[in-house]
Amino acid sequence: MTARKAQQATDWADLVGKFFHTFCVGGRAQTQGRILARLDGGYYMIQTYEWISGSPSFTGTRIAHVSVMSNEHWAWYATDEDMREAYEYGGIDHGRMKCVCQTDADD
Repeated sequence: MTARKAQQATDWADLVGKFFHTFCVGGRAQTQGRILARLDGGYYMIQTYEWISGSPSFTGTRIAHVSVMSNEHWAWYATDEDMREAYEYGGIDHGRMKCVCQTDADD
C-alpha cells in the first residue's frame, strides 16, 4: 500500500500528461483536454478535445497559467479513461450548449 501511495504522489508531481475538464461558473462542463508541456513561468501548453469525436478541437492548443488551472473550475484526472468515466458516470452537468462562462473581464 505504501508503494502505491508513493506512486500516486509521484504521478501528480507534474501535470504534463494529465487530463482535465473545465467548468463554467454555473457548473456545466465547458472543455476537456490534456496537458502537453510545461513552459517557463508557470505556463502550460494544453490541447482541448471535441466532445463528440474526442479528436483534437478546432481551437487546437492553448497556453494556460497554473493560477487559472488551479481554481475550482478545473477537475483533474490521471488518465483519459478516468476523465471519460467522470464525464459518463460522475455526475458532470453535460449542458455545454447552454453554458455562459465567466470571462477574464468578470474576475
